Parts: sequence; structure tokens; C-alpha cells
Amino acid sequence: MNKIILAAGFILAATSAAHAQAGPALAVSKEQVCFQIQNTTPYTAYGMIQTDNFTDPEGRVYPHRSTFRLESKHFAEFCSSGPFFPGRKLMIQLRSLFPIFECRTALTGPLVIRGEKKDGHYKTWVDCLD
Repeated sequence: MNKIILAAGFILAATSAAHAQAGPALAVSKEQVCFQIQNTTPYTAYGMIQTDNFTDPEGRVYPHRSTFRLESKHFAEFCSSGPFFPGRKLMIQLRSLFPIFECRTALTGPLVIRGEKKDGHYKTWVDCLD
């Protein structure tokens, strides 16, 4: 199995502006928290990882987002310093033409994408961690 490392610039490290705006309300880590996403399905998975919202120096509020395309039986490594949702979580969303699965997950282990075909339809999800 090949290792794919995705450079997710805006999620790899929250910008210095985000750190400056973080204050006590946002969970921003000085050290990056790294984790893997593993696609165990027999098809390519598409998705996005998102942090909690932060305020930039111009006063705009938005999250950091990183999209991914992960081929069957491959994995990718991501790192983030936040800002995290409560419980030090990030949001992961799987997509086709539209969102098909979403959860907030802790980063205490690999995030595993699973799927099954039932009655001619595919169901795809992530084993989200508490």
C-alpha cells in the first residue's frame, strides 16, 4: 500500500492570524496533531476536513478546510493545530456530488472510511471517534 501525504496548507497549521485571534474560546494547539484517513472501500472516496471557525484580522469568520481524494485501499496523513471543535475534534465530510456523510471526530486514531453496496446502492461512512 502506498502512502499518500497530502499537503493541506490551510489545515496543516492555523495561520498566525488565527493563533492571534484564538483567545480562550478557541482550542488551538501549539503542536500539530497528526492523524491518518484510511480508505478501505473498493472505490475512490472524496471528502473534506474542517476546523472550527476563527476570526481573521479583517473580522471575517470562517473555518480552515482541506479537501481530499483518496483512492481505494490507500491512506493519507493530515495534521492540524486547530482551532478544534469541543473535545479536540475536527469535522470530516464525505461527498459524491453532494455531502453523503458528516461527523465531528476526535483524532485519537486513524479515521477509517468504510462502505458497502446494498440493493444496488452504496453506503459510505467514517468510523468517527469520541
